[in-house]
Amino acid sequence: MRVVIDGRCLAARRGAPLDGAGRYVLHLVPAILDLDQSNEYVIWVSGEDAGASPLVPAVRGRAELYAPGIPFAGLSQHWRVGRELAKQRADLYHYCGSDVPFSGACGMIATVHDANPLAWAGYFARFDSVKRAWFRSLVGRLLRRGGQVISSSESARRDLVELFPRRERQLHAVPLGIEPQDFQPDESRDEIRRELDLGAEPFVLYLGNNRPHKNLARVIRAFVRLRRGERLPHKLVLAGLMYDRYPQPAEIAGAAAGAEAVRVVGPVSNEQTVGLYGAAEALVYCSLSEGFGLPILEAMAAGLPVVTSGTGAMAEVADQAAELVDPWDEADIERGLYRVLSDESYRKELQRRGRRRVGDFPWRNTARGTLEVYHSAVRER
Repeated sequence: MRVVIDGRCLAARRGAPLDGAGRYVLHLVPAILDLDQSNEYVIWVSGEDAGASPLVPAVRGRAELYAPGIPFAGLSQHWRVGRELAKQRADLYHYCGSDVPFSGACGMIATVHDANPLAWAGYFARFDSVKRAWFRSLVGRLLRRGGQVISSSESARRDLVELFPRRERQLHAVPLGIEPQDFQPDESRDEIRRELDLGAEPFVLYLGNNRPHKNLARVIRAFVRLRRGERLPHKLVLAGLMYDRYPQPAEIAGAAAGAEAVRVVGPVSNEQTVGLYGAAEALVYCSLSEGFGLPILEAMAAGLPVVTSGTGAMAEVADQAAELVDPWDEADIERGLYRVLSDESYRKELQRRGRRRVGDFPWRNTARGTLEVYHSAVRER
């Protein structure tokens, strides 16, 4: 069987910090090639030079790397991908995104990490309802044509089942993985503090953006209340892209009379992310909805205690290895943060549980689950 895995989402972000989709492709492809030597694989990459892909070291000699010259996530891919698949005589095509291209004649699989772009009101600041309807129609079209959809958690799968209740058999949960060694800080705490101008105060880390489902406003207000009420010296450091079209953290903190408590460092490199994990006192990650929540496992791998939502995929990933809170309740977020920051023995216990929990998510399990979906896609054709 000739399988095409579309990894253009990785190469399209070359030079920028990898997001969850990019890390997914970077680790999934070599893990699949390790497990499956019976099928023939073609890995699509972005750009004109397939030899420049970050996948080259992992793929060399085991699969064909190919640059189809089709812009990732662009409208043109919806009529160009099918033609390219026919030229390459593909039996199975795996697309790693929600905006599933119109297919050719081969079997189709899409990894839709979460249902947020399909269902979460406010996910898109411009033309929100139109874009959500568009994404939902693309996934629906794939399912009607017998395609399979992979989500990153059982919680995300349930969200998709609510949207497509008659297609439950075609919806699969395959958890993501982690390489713990990638998150061992090799910079000193002082070095990352100087690099990002963080000062000497201890800090709690938030890693993500400011889209509505990230729940950042409640986290900021809860932190400001905690710092003021308990007179804690900590700051809240926010790392990630803060979109102009959504409320800005500084404005939220200022309205809560706590501007001095929040420091926004913006997008950070992968190396800086690891350094921040090593320098922080805790990670706070209290989204209202996530497909998985990779920062939870990354922080645990780095030995950082985690405060996260006791609902959805976050509770599924963290299990009993994090302080779980109600993300809708600012007082409960405040309580959880205080417990982790004030109780040293509990913090150490969470660190111990977290390191153990990380071992439950090897990438080979992700690859094994993905191959099972490949076999299902072939059977359903």
